[in-house]
Amino acid sequence: MIKDISQEELDVKLFYTRQSDQLGTAHAIGLAEDFVDNEPFVVCLGDSIIKSEKPGSFLKRLIETHENRKSNVTIAFQEIARENVVKYGIAVPDPDYMGKPEFKLKGLVEKPSIDDAPSNLAISARYIFGPEIFDAIRITPLNNKEYQITDSIKILMDKHEVWGLKLGPGEKRFDVGSFESYFKAFFTFALEDEKVGKSFREYAVNLLKD
Repeated sequence: MIKDISQEELDVKLFYTRQSDQLGTAHAIGLAEDFVDNEPFVVCLGDSIIKSEKPGSFLKRLIETHENRKSNVTIAFQEIARENVVKYGIAVPDPDYMGKPEFKLKGLVEKPSIDDAPSNLAISARYIFGPEIFDAIRITPLNNKEYQITDSIKILMDKHEVWGLKLGPGEKRFDVGSFESYFKAFFTFALEDEKVGKSFREYAVNLLKD
């Protein structure tokens, strides 16, 4: 359930910057360097929602993995159907960690073919970075007119450990980057809302009968 929470309730200060030129995710993250004060930080891409049984529980586990593994980059992954690997950045897991919820990464492949995909583990729009990512971003080459964060992470892999964490049971990524996927996510969350879920379900059932 999504609640209306005031800034006073959160007891936080909000700062923002704007990416004037659409030059990719790495470029956008690089604009936040002055805000993180040389500390590890979380990146949550706005075109995805992670649904957990307890709100925020997956992000908490991601942070714990990052700290316990002394990782430089920790990335969320979701197992997807093999035919969908062409749409995402895909993990190359260390063979010693195959099948485990936490795994060390040997590499990343951006939108591979179905035959060439090293796994079916897709990057799921949540990252934790150490401040070293900014140095990697500065030397990341332009790729199809954008600076790709997967390319920046690959640069770090030569010297630093990068870990992945799979979404577990009861956790699901909702891609809201298109109208269709947004409508599906809205519908799902509306049905489960404590206040309006019941009436919304009745409305939807009646609507489909017409």
